[in-house]
Amino acid sequence: MLYAYEGEGSSGTAYLQARDRSGTSSINLQLRTQYNGSLVNALRISSSGNVGIGTSNPTSILHVRSSSGGGIFENSSNGRKITIDPGSGFIDVENSSLHINRLSNRIVTLYASCDARILSILISV
Repeated sequence: MLYAYEGEGSSGTAYLQARDRSGTSSINLQLRTQYNGSLVNALRISSSGNVGIGTSNPTSILHVRSSSGGGIFENSSNGRKITIDPGSGFIDVENSSLHINRLSNRIVTLYASCDARILSILISV
């Protein structure tokens, strides 16, 4: 059970914290589940604030690791989805255009959009 600091009968925020009393430690927060009898490290929030799903060492603000595919990002207001599968290199943008920007010593931007019958691609370097 989580309690809010504001007290009984008051609206507020409940906190789940990973801390000790020393005030000098760096402590991660790990959420585990159980799958077929085995513990699974499902989600980790590092002491620096990075969030990892499927990884115990998140190296960016959101780090997702999976051996069975990628992820889906869905807009709750219009239902549009972006599906990413790093294993196959597949990116699907549903009902929209795709914009990929890769930064290196040169900037390459790819714009691709498709309606029912026409595919348009613009590449700029």
